[in-house]
Amino acid sequence: TSASLRLSNASFGLRSGAAGTTAFELANGTLTASVDGLGNLKATSVAVHYTGTAGAVTAGSKVSVGSQGYTFSQAIAANTVAFTLKGFSADIANFVSLSGDLG
Repeated sequence: TSASLRLSNASFGLRSGAAGTTAFELANGTLTASVDGLGNLKATSVAVHYTGTAGAVTAGSKVSVGSQGYTFSQAIAANTVAFTLKGFSADIANFVSLSGDLG
C-alpha cells in the first residue's frame, strides 16, 4: 500500500524559545493526499495554528533569520491548537464523498 501527503505553496512561521513559548503558523497551502485502496482528499487552503502555554502571538509579529522573514497573519492565543481546511473534498473508497470547509 502506498500513501502520500503533500502541502504545496504554504507559508510557515516558527518561533521557539523557553518551555511553553513555541508558536507556529502554517497558512495558505494546498493539500493533496491519497492512500491506495482507501481514498483521496484535497483542500484548496489550509491553516494550522499552534502555541504553547506561554506562546501567545500578536497579529503582525515578525520573525526573521538572515534575509528570510515571516509575519504572523493573525493573533494566536496561548495554548492554542487549531486548523482549517477550506475547499475540502474527499472520496473514500468510491463509497463516500465529503466536501465543504472544516475547522
